[in-house]
Amino acid sequence: MYLFCIYNNINRVITILCFYVSMEFVEENEKYDVIISNSTEYPGHVIEKWTRQGHLHRVGKPALMVRDEHGIEVLSQFYSWGRLHRDDGPASVLISGTTRCAEWYAWGVRSRLDGPAIIHQNINSGVVMLERYIYENQIHRTRGPAFTYRNSRSGQVLHELFYKRGTLHRLKGPASIEYDQSSGSVISTSYYKNGLLHRDRGLPAVQKFDAVSGEEFEKYYYVNGVEQPNLDHVKPEKPSPD
Repeated sequence: MYLFCIYNNINRVITILCFYVSMEFVEENEKYDVIISNSTEYPGHVIEKWTRQGHLHRVGKPALMVRDEHGIEVLSQFYSWGRLHRDDGPASVLISGTTRCAEWYAWGVRSRLDGPAIIHQNINSGVVMLERYIYENQIHRTRGPAFTYRNSRSGQVLHELFYKRGTLHRLKGPASIEYDQSSGSVISTSYYKNGLLHRDRGLPAVQKFDAVSGEEFEKYYYVNGVEQPNLDHVKPEKPSPD
């Protein structure tokens, strides 16, 4: 064990310059090697690692934890034999400023069946700012948007994206919808099929709307990712005289 500290009388905090502890610990009849040391990734923080046979591993509790200079836990991760994994909740939780970032993993793969695999929540307002549905490392959701972004204060939905197996895709409606943060009205829609801008029947694949009136002021036509001419502005040719 090595420990060097400096006490700052003005701020009344202890700055840890070098810190390393290695020990054995038995928990739930399992023997672990526990290492507590300075974090190189998070300067000024202390990292705690629980391992078995050289792998990050712990049953029912986080195997990796990072704490700040006040002892507050800012990162906790659950591992099973070296892979991020948890059956009953997020395998990784990170506190960054006023945001709590939770991520679900199954045996090292970012994945979740019963809800979003990534959730960002504003700690002060309680608003879930970001939701991302992921199955086996691919953004995917069969019913509803796979990606939702909200205003961190009001909770107003700002952007929705529909994905199928990692690509923007939606057959019955736009795959991308943007909303005005004040009124909540739709200001932009984009139609995608298998990752390509696409809309049949001569309808616009991209539309932009005025946030107040709701009137469309811009549109573009695409078929299988290829932009098509806008025929609305093409005047019919006058018939030639006989």
